[in-house]
Formats: sequence, C-alpha cells, structure tokens
Amino acid sequence: MFQVAFPSGTDWVGKTLSCFACMKCVDERFLIPEMLDNHSRGCNIPDGFLTTYDKNFAFLVFFTSDAIMIEDYEEEVAFFALETVSESTHGDFGKIGGIPDWLLEDESPATYASTTPMVFLLELMPCIQFIKVEGARPQMELDIFGNPSPSPLGYYQLFLGNTTYLFGTMGYDPLVYARRIKGSGLFNVIKSPDPF
Repeated sequence: MFQVAFPSGTDWVGKTLSCFACMKCVDERFLIPEMLDNHSRGCNIPDGFLTTYDKNFAFLVFFTSDAIMIEDYEEEVAFFALETVSESTHGDFGKIGGIPDWLLEDESPATYASTTPMVFLLELMPCIQFIKVEGARPQMELDIFGNPSPSPLGYYQLFLGNTTYLFGTMGYDPLVYARRIKGSGLFNVIKSPDPF
C-alpha cells in the first residue's frame, strides 16, 4: 500500500516502514486492525499483542540503508510521492512525526510489554485513495448482503478509509501499532485484508 522512509528529526530516522494489505480477500472480522480494550492515553500494549494482531495486513520495518530495489515486482498500486510538510501540518497523505492530531481524546500508548517505550510515527488522513495501476485486481468488499464482491472503484482503501495513527516501539525490534478511529472515513464498506 505505502512505504515511508523516516526523515531526520523523527524518532525512527534511518528506518523505512512498508505497509502491505490484502485486496483479494475480505472477512468482516479483519477489516481493521485489532484494537486494545483500553485505549486511554498512556496505556500499555500487552506483551505479544503486536506480533499477533496483524490479520490481513502487515508492517515491514527495515533500515533504509539496507533497502534493495526489486526490478521484477509487478505493482498494483500506482506510485505517488508523498507531499512533504512540517510536522505541525498535514499533507494529502497525512503527517509524519510530531504529535498526533487526535479527532477525539488522546489515545497514545506509552509502552509495549510494560517496558518498551512507544513513539508516534505517522497519521494517515481519512479517505486516502491508493490508485490502482491498469489491470490491477479490484479490492474485494462486502456487498449489501455481506457477500464478497469486487469493488468497482479504481483505487484501494486501507482500514475502511478511516484516520489511522501509527506508533512504533523504541528499541532493537521495531514493531508497529495501528490505531484506527471509527467514523472518520467514507461510509462505503471497502475492505483491506491480508497481505499474504
């Protein structure tokens, strides 16, 4: 779906985050990332949660300097450069670094497994359209009867097109927590399941 190389001035400088989501399958149980029972500011994400909650999507984190261009990969999402803005404003894609602009109250997690600090990585704007390349498979969605059906739209959506906040662990093993805010996106029922 997207890839972000974190710039200087951010907590994950030198790292790249890639987000993958399955567009060819749909399951109403896995339309969005699993959420914590406690979403209050300063909460702890339980040990093991970040390695098991990613159903129908995945985050891959690597050192930007270790990246290798793959030449024979068939893209399904059209390339577009992210609009670069200061950390106090939003571009078309969202906001990288700084402080999240919560739609409601602050729900930033403080730690993972009670000891590993969590930091804000980025905020994805609602209704982002990931334009498909010509010939790409349609995203599967649930029709009015709850049955899988190919979307007629020329783009993919991630997590139902809602505002999504990403937080990462500070430490040796970088893990990502996605917090999606209900009701902040489109009202259509487009699904974004598993990358594999």
